[in-house]
Amino acid sequence: MICVDDLNAKQLRPYVNPNLKYHLLRTQKTGDMVSVGSYGAIGFYVCDSSDGNCPRVVGQAPFNGHKAFSDFILFVHEATLVATSGGSGRSSGGNFVYSVR
Repeated sequence: MICVDDLNAKQLRPYVNPNLKYHLLRTQKTGDMVSVGSYGAIGFYVCDSSDGNCPRVVGQAPFNGHKAFSDFILFVHEATLVATSGGSGRSSGGNFVYSVR
């Protein structure tokens, strides 16, 4: 996902968030994964730490699943706020993970 750290900067600097680049959520618990919630009978899991024994795609660097999940939630929250307010593509609030189109 493409993100921006400082929405109040004169020039936005989008970047690919490395925590949201690959499969951060899994539906099967393996290794050192922990639950972050469920929907009905489907559980969702993330890697407990960057040092954990968790599945990754080929070439993927270890990452902290808790941080990745937090970034994902902030991304969805900010995108929802912009969409519901008919936003201009910027927010007046603090530093959020943010979708750039």
